[in-house]
Amino acid sequence: MIYYFLPEPTIHGGIKVGFQFAEMLRQLGFGVVVATPNGSAPQWFASQVPVVSRENVLSKLTTKDRIIFSLPHDYEGLKKTAAKLVFHCQGTDELITPILFDDSVEILTCWKQADDFVSEFGREYKNVGISISKTFFYSGELKQPSTFAFMPRRGSLPRSEELSRFEMREIQKMNENQVSEVLKKASGFLALSENEWFGLPALEAMAAGCLVVSPKTIGGGEYLKDGKNCFVESLENLGQRMAEVLGDEAQFDLIRQEAIKTSYEYHPRAQFQHLQQLIAGGSLRFLA
Repeated sequence: MIYYFLPEPTIHGGIKVGFQFAEMLRQLGFGVVVATPNGSAPQWFASQVPVVSRENVLSKLTTKDRIIFSLPHDYEGLKKTAAKLVFHCQGTDELITPILFDDSVEILTCWKQADDFVSEFGREYKNVGISISKTFFYSGELKQPSTFAFMPRRGSLPRSEELSRFEMREIQKMNENQVSEVLKKASGFLALSENEWFGLPALEAMAAGCLVVSPKTIGGGEYLKDGKNCFVESLENLGQRMAEVLGDEAQFDLIRQEAIKTSYEYHPRAQFQHLQQLIAGGSLRFLA
């Protein structure tokens, strides 16, 4: 059995990435369940993956079991079990260094920046990709002019005269479907976190046909292409950049279309096909 150990399923991108990966593995024939504290399941997005209590699982693990984990803090405790460990790298801070020095742990990555980081340690890895939920992909909804969506939990909305010209739609305490409805009607999306590892919300907004204005991120440069499919700008200049761009409707539409095109590289179908190729080539045999 494969157990994907995850923390409490609060609203964090890493939780959704873990569940989505586990679900794809199940669709590909692997026996996978997710283990969370007290067996709690996420309420903010839909998943068909069975959830079990990690407390109950820990005492029953054998050498025949596989553990996938993404939270570095879990490493020391899981290392004491008899199961084979597989690290699903979703962040590249110094906390994962001990894991990368442990050759007994298999490494999976999700995006290029993580690939480069892991390579610096001389470790082999398999990039299993990352995707966004189908619900975010634009399907012709009427856009509301001069309307920008943002997520306050990602950072504070900067104050500026330019921003006051727009209607700002706050995304907070919503499930995945509710978020997608807001994004599909908004003209744009204002990203507020400069320390994002990858930045799923910005990519989801691109899929929904939003003009994304974002500060630089750690791993998001893989898909955030300034002036082509989005605009990358410092937080203090976001309002001015938004005003400039929305003053040119033709430019706005071209960038929006390019953003949608980019997002399809992260459609679940694309990740599923990538995993099929890895399995056919024997790259994930350690999960068997």
